[in-house]
Amino acid sequence: MSATAANTKHTNAFYLQAIASFVVSAGAVIVGVLYLDVSTWIRAFLLLGVLYLITSTVTMSKVIRDRDEANAIHHRVDAARLERYLTEFDPLRDPAEWGNSNDTKHSAAPVQQTAVPATAAVTSAAMRSAG
Repeated sequence: MSATAANTKHTNAFYLQAIASFVVSAGAVIVGVLYLDVSTWIRAFLLLGVLYLITSTVTMSKVIRDRDEANAIHHRVDAARLERYLTEFDPLRDPAEWGNSNDTKHSAAPVQQTAVPATAAVTSAAMRSAG
């Protein structure tokens, strides 16, 4: 294929920055909730909400990534199919040869033969002999 895939590799510094950002933000919220001047039940409720928010964010990011990968695979299959059609196409070929059944590379679906009624065959034979 002539198209190149986008570079999706991340550096170690990017991973470190992402992990540090997550740890700092989650830690700040958890410390903030722990130091609130509220009852234990409210504090537990807020911490449970933070935990739910974190897990749902991770799930959402995985779903988006999986859908993006599925679309990328679908587009690669379409691109490969198009490239195969373009490499098999011969613009210098005579259009009269396109229906030739001996040509397996470029032939279309086989044409199904239908039986000709006997009266039509007799009529066409009679017309040829009369003409």
